[in-house]
Amino acid sequence: MVFNAEGEHLETVGYDTPTGAGGAVVHGGDNQTGEGDGDDEDVAINLAAVPEDVASLVFVLSAYGRASFGLIKSMYARLIANGEPGSPDDGLELSKFKLKLREGNDYSAVAVCLLSRSPEGKWVLEAAGVTASGVDQQAVLPLLSSHVKGEPPMPDSVHMTPGDWLSVAGANKVVFGLGWEAPDSAVDLDASVLVFDKKGKLVQAVYHNNIEGKIKVESVPEEARESVPVDESGKATVIVHSGDERAGASEHEEDERIVFNLAAMPKKWARCVFVVSAYDGTFDKVDSCFVRMSDVSRGADAPHELMRMDLTLPEGDRDKFNGLIVAELYKDAASGDWVILGRANKTRQSGLQELADLVKEKIILQK
Repeated sequence: MVFNAEGEHLETVGYDTPTGAGGAVVHGGDNQTGEGDGDDEDVAINLAAVPEDVASLVFVLSAYGRASFGLIKSMYARLIANGEPGSPDDGLELSKFKLKLREGNDYSAVAVCLLSRSPEGKWVLEAAGVTASGVDQQAVLPLLSSHVKGEPPMPDSVHMTPGDWLSVAGANKVVFGLGWEAPDSAVDLDASVLVFDKKGKLVQAVYHNNIEGKIKVESVPEEARESVPVDESGKATVIVHSGDERAGASEHEEDERIVFNLAAMPKKWARCVFVVSAYDGTFDKVDSCFVRMSDVSRGADAPHELMRMDLTLPEGDRDKFNGLIVAELYKDAASGDWVILGRANKTRQSGLQELADLVKEKIILQK
């Protein structure tokens, strides 16, 4: 992918568009199997011929169609000098990236590294490690502009366990997602969020039958009012639930999602507690289950996973509980930042009011 100094994407050179940057970049063609020894695909670059308006060349690996890198056992990318035939530097390996991604990931694109032109006119290689989920290499594009311009990279995802915490400072909008699988759609899991004010009072419950969390627009911080939709009654929507998925069979990795506009949260809101309940069933009937939080501040088409928590019961565990307090997102009193804290409070109650009472007992009154 070719960028200018302002981070604007100029063009993409790939198997379907094999030449770019004024002929300085040439793709060697498509390899659909990865079979055979040596490199499977190559891109040749004549750095001396790259146009002056090109500031960065980003090397991206992508999984074709709706495939993902979760199916790949091993892969690498390397940079090789292409000198004069017979010269010492011809074929010299300058760098190599062995890519180890989380097993079962849904990434469709990985930006491995970038070549950037320094102020002195020299080309400098930098590791990128930017991942994205989508249909093809375009999924990673929204993330690369800021990376090319030198903005701070997004942090790596944290595999959270009960008691772990993570600051989400800098994220203006996040998504809490729930994914699960159950044999023959035996269990319908529901993701919900319970919102409490500073006094511990339940002020909002957003779930599949109440998919929007609304407040008076006057309660939204003034600097964030332009970022929220406002209805005819003057109420702003700051939380949105994706709706009910009853079988755990969504085409997305997450089956239910709850979007939070953190920048628009009113100051009186102190805590958002995430709960998962089993409708007409129990968690022991679930084969696998996880929750995660992603930062979508850079756009819904450019989610970046911040944390993931595995809720799958250990093999042989047949605890027949119906509800689970998964995590809480609270406002840190000292820094003012939002912090996600992992929890794992089981209960045989699945109603939201019962879960809210449990939150008060186990969390709020324990502070």
